[in-house]
Amino acid sequence: MKIEEYFECISRTKKIGDENAWPYILDPSIYKNYRNLSLLSRLRKIEVLNTYKPSSVEKIIDEFDLFTVIPFRNRYYHLEKTIESLLNSHKDEKFSLGILVVENSEISIASSITSKFKNVYYRWLDSGNKLFNKCICHNIGGGITRSKFLHFHDCDLIVPSDFYKELYNKVIVSCVVQGFALRRVNYIDRSSSIKFFEGVLLEKIINNSKNYITGKKGASGGSIAISRSLFNQVGGFDSQLFWEFGPEDCFFWAKVEKIKPIVGLNNPSVELYHIWHPLNYGSNPFEVFDNKIYEIFLNMDSYDEYFEAARSIYKEINAYIIR
Repeated sequence: MKIEEYFECISRTKKIGDENAWPYILDPSIYKNYRNLSLLSRLRKIEVLNTYKPSSVEKIIDEFDLFTVIPFRNRYYHLEKTIESLLNSHKDEKFSLGILVVENSEISIASSITSKFKNVYYRWLDSGNKLFNKCICHNIGGGITRSKFLHFHDCDLIVPSDFYKELYNKVIVSCVVQGFALRRVNYIDRSSSIKFFEGVLLEKIINNSKNYITGKKGASGGSIAISRSLFNQVGGFDSQLFWEFGPEDCFFWAKVEKIKPIVGLNNPSVELYHIWHPLNYGSNPFEVFDNKIYEIFLNMDSYDEYFEAARSIYKEINAYIIR
C-alpha cells in the first residue's frame, strides 16, 4: 500500500454519526446528576464489561526489568517504525526489556508486525465494533505481566539511541518518569514523515529544522514509565471513563501527581519525534463530557474515595478480561 493510501485508510475508523460504534449504555445526562466520580465510575464500569468478552487475553509468564506497552489501532506503518527505534535504543543495554502491543480493534492486524521482532509480544482485544479504548490497552499491559516497572508508549513516537538508558536509570530512582524532555515532543511534518516511511533516516530528516516543529510544553501522554506499585496505587488508567481520544492522559497524569511528582528526561535532554498522521478530532462523541469529568477531578476536595474506587474497578476489569 502506498503511503498516501495508508494515511487515507487510517484517517478515521469510526464516524461521529455511527451510533452503533458507541459503547455507552448510559445517557449523557447522567453527567449532570453525578459529580461523584466514584459512583459514576462504578456505573460506567458496566460499559466496559459489556463491550469485551471474559477471559479474552492471556497472561505473559516472562518477567522483565522494564515492560513497554504500546496501545494500537490501525497505524501499522507507525507501529513498525516505533518498535524498530525502541529496540535499537535497547540493543546495548544490560537490563531486560519486554515489549507488548495491545491491539483494540475489530480485526487483528498487528501480529504480522510484532512477529518480526524478538521479545515483542502481541495481544488482541476484540473491540466488538465499538470505539477504541486506549486506557484498557494500558491496563491490560499493566496486568498481564509481573514486571516491576511499566512503560506506556504511543505507536507513533520515535526514540533516540539513548532513550532506554536514560528512561530506565531514572525510573528505578524516581518511580515515575515522562520519556522525553520538558513535557513536549517534536512533530515531523507530513512530507518528511512520508520520506521516513520510504526509508530516509530520521537523523537526516531532523538535521533540517524545517522538517519538524517543537510542540508546546504541557504534554501529559506519549511516553511514561512508572513502577508497578505506583500504577496499582492510582488504579491504572480509567478505562471506565474514557473512550477514543480525549483527556485520558491528562487525567492519569493528575492522578499520579496527587501521590508522586512526575519527572522528565531533561538532563541530558531526550528528544522524541512524532510521525505525522491524520488527526482524530471529532471521533469521540462524548469529548465534551470527558473534559467535564477531568474538570470535576481537578476540583475535588479529597481523592481517597476515588482512588479506592479506581483500584477496585481496575482489578475487576482486568480479572474479567485477563486469563
